[in-house]
Amino acid sequence: MGVTRQEKEDYDGAFEYYTKAAALGNILAHHNLSRLYYEGKGVKKDKKKELHHLEQAAIGGNPSARYLLGDYESDRFKYERAVKHWIIAANLVRCFNENGRGSVGIQNGEVAP
Repeated sequence: MGVTRQEKEDYDGAFEYYTKAAALGNILAHHNLSRLYYEGKGVKKDKKKELHHLEQAAIGGNPSARYLLGDYESDRFKYERAVKHWIIAANLVRCFNENGRGSVGIQNGEVAP
């Protein structure tokens, strides 16, 4: 429902659904909330909340979130941390491929077919 709302540019509705799903532990909802906070759509831009939800998604195994955390650390010149995030993201994508989830990779911080 949140994605449907977001596609219709109903960011307030998307935020509501993502928040409920994230509270239930949905890692994609955490990832989507981080994007809303990053873009300031339906909410005020908030780096702290953006990172919180990005970290929750990464901890839950979302490779896109893990990759974006690497970018964040790289921007802060914390290259060792960045590389660790990127390696974990690559391993997650590799696991998806090996487990029959199709051929996926990461493009622009998002998992792509």
